[in-house]
Amino acid sequence: MIDIRVPFGTARYEAPRNGRLCRAVCALLAILLSLAPLVASAALAQSTVASQSSALSTWSEPVDRAQKWISLPEREQEKIALDKWEALQVDLSFSRQFALEEAADGNLESRILQAQLAELGPVPTADKPEDAWVAERRDQINLQLAKVQAPIVALHDLHARAGVLSREVAQIVKRRQRIELLTGSASPLLPGFWVDASRDTATLFRGIETSVIRAPESIRWVLAGLIALVLLAAWFGHRWILRWIGWAEGHFASARLELAGAFVRDMLGLLSPLVFFGALLAIVEALAPDLAGLGALATPALGAVLAFVVFRWLGHSLFMPSFKPARIFLMPAKYERRALRASYLLAIVMAAESLASSFHDSRAELAGLDAAFAFVIVLAVAYAAWRLLAIVHIGLVAHVRSHPEKSDKLRQVILRPIAQVARTALIIAVVAGAFGFVRLSYYVVTSTISSLAIVFGAVFIFKSVTEAATTLFRRNDGTRPTAIQMLPILFGFSLAILAIPLIALSWGFTVGNIVDFVLALRNGMAIGEVRISFGGVFRFALVFVCGYALTRWLQQALQYIVLQRMVIDRGAQAAILTGVGYTGLAL
Repeated sequence: MIDIRVPFGTARYEAPRNGRLCRAVCALLAILLSLAPLVASAALAQSTVASQSSALSTWSEPVDRAQKWISLPEREQEKIALDKWEALQVDLSFSRQFALEEAADGNLESRILQAQLAELGPVPTADKPEDAWVAERRDQINLQLAKVQAPIVALHDLHARAGVLSREVAQIVKRRQRIELLTGSASPLLPGFWVDASRDTATLFRGIETSVIRAPESIRWVLAGLIALVLLAAWFGHRWILRWIGWAEGHFASARLELAGAFVRDMLGLLSPLVFFGALLAIVEALAPDLAGLGALATPALGAVLAFVVFRWLGHSLFMPSFKPARIFLMPAKYERRALRASYLLAIVMAAESLASSFHDSRAELAGLDAAFAFVIVLAVAYAAWRLLAIVHIGLVAHVRSHPEKSDKLRQVILRPIAQVARTALIIAVVAGAFGFVRLSYYVVTSTISSLAIVFGAVFIFKSVTEAATTLFRRNDGTRPTAIQMLPILFGFSLAILAIPLIALSWGFTVGNIVDFVLALRNGMAIGEVRISFGGVFRFALVFVCGYALTRWLQQALQYIVLQRMVIDRGAQAAILTGVGYTGLAL
């Protein structure tokens, strides 16, 4: 669990390492939630000395804590968890941003005193002395100004300290991550590796027997009955909704109804397992006093269910989507079914990976079992991903051979490079794990699969939204409105902006790295005396688009309302419209 300080409170995200993809999504949500108040705080330009002093004391705490931690001996630093260092890095980033903005804005009292000081005229010199009352008044204002500007001076000091300490903390985080990944263990090819794993497994099952299996028999029967009841209710509800959708599509056939049915099917596939598992969690919470061990497994199990649901939904969406126009891979039906089964296998393995990562955090003393489980996960993920890539490749080749008129650009341009990179990463991971670098192999495999899931998930969402917009807003003559034609560009850009941080987080970048990058874009980059920021570029693009749209509207109004009523030949009309267009673009 990481707490991120923001100007109006604390943004918290809980990441017990329940799967790399889930952690990346949670971290991105935390970044968005924590940046929103910071952007809003820029509108508060009228700062007071009291508010600056109060906020300064709040934002000085992470800086003081960082200086204290960095001053500790290296052995004491190793005792601080890596998650705490990452959270401290984020706090330092926001401390720097707060100090920079508040120092730039100043405060109302200082601006008033500076204006009063300017009214007294220029600073006197030996040649041009000033009156005694002016000199006395200038001294009074200078004393008041020094008192009022004390928080601003402290803000500059805070910004400098936070910058230095942030770089030091970033180096510590990188070093800790590197040590965690490159620390070797016994090779899985040696018998001793599996002896330690079997001993730790026996220890684990003895703990489970003590906390769960020895629960009162009546509680076990009640738990089994409630689980069976919830399972039957979920199954009947799921089947009833699907039958109702099929009946509606059969009696009221239309493209929009097909789109609505596909959306409901997708939501049903996502929410049904979550609702079922939520009911089970409620049952476990109700029986938690008697099943404390089972209740402790709720959070890891929730992460596993989320991983399974996401990868299962992604497999359905890529190979057999409910909305047929959104299909990405065109393959014969038998290869679609094989790919879907392979995606199910990958979903099960990634759910096990989520459990393994939670187990790694909560039971660190069972190092042998943790390493063995991680290596088994590496082998299982590598096999499932390799098989899935092979099925998709064979299916696409078979489709092209049966439809020679169709283009093969998807396989040649997109899928083949991605598959080659993924296979290379899987081979490197398996070889590294066999030589004892299990953590490194585990990291490479999970990061590769998470990146593939993010990329193909973004591609599917992009195609689904664009095809759905085409279906909803198609005119009777088959054309689309001009605004809808611009949707793929805007939506694709937005998806890329969201996908890039997710991929970075899945490959080990911390939340602090992403926050620093976003704040750097927001503050801009100085080129000479000009500062270029992302906000400035966005405002320029927005003004240009609005001006271009207004120019086009003015041209059409001029053509159909004014010029048609005047006796002017077509060449002159074209010249006038072109001149208006160039004038609008120039403005």
